[in-house]
Amino acid sequence: MTDPDTKSPRYLLGAFLMSSLISGLLGSVVVAVALTGDASPLPLNPAMFLLVAVFALPIAFAHMLLMGVPLYLALVPHWRVGWVSAIIWGFLIGATPFALLFGGFTIATAQNADDIREIARLAGYAGGYGAVGGLVFNTVLVLGERARERAARCRTAPSFCLSLKLSASRTGSCDAPWRGRTSCARRCGCRGSGSRRP
Repeated sequence: MTDPDTKSPRYLLGAFLMSSLISGLLGSVVVAVALTGDASPLPLNPAMFLLVAVFALPIAFAHMLLMGVPLYLALVPHWRVGWVSAIIWGFLIGATPFALLFGGFTIATAQNADDIREIARLAGYAGGYGAVGGLVFNTVLVLGERARERAARCRTAPSFCLSLKLSASRTGSCDAPWRGRTSCARRCGCRGSGSRRP
């Protein structure tokens, strides 16, 4: 869960861009596979994917600019952005424009209930891409917040930063580097089962 009081503009921008990019690419893959059908021996025709992505990515970034950013700025002062709320708002951001732009016209001209179910299904797909974007958005913010916390602890407690470096290089269960070495990487015989050092 991300705290709006500690958000970083850099990570916030990255979260918006990554969420738009991933949701747009995911939608491009699904639509390209559906359009390719049996016309190609490959499940995904690269040319079809690129053609769909040319239209899908600008639409995804437009959703982010016109709905995602204003909604975030309006809501974040009142509560924190969590996993569930990010997915729900991402779904609404993806599905609402599609339903408003095409749903009303389709319902007005629908010949039967199947037409209405079809527009609802397509709006659900758009909402699903938005939900994935919301998940990516919150993931980037959470990772960014953790990176900032680690950097802050390293500035105030250098020993903490040193312990992170040692933990990253340690592959065995030894508590200290081997004699004459600067790395904690295990040697043959160190398995954490009582083996003695040479």
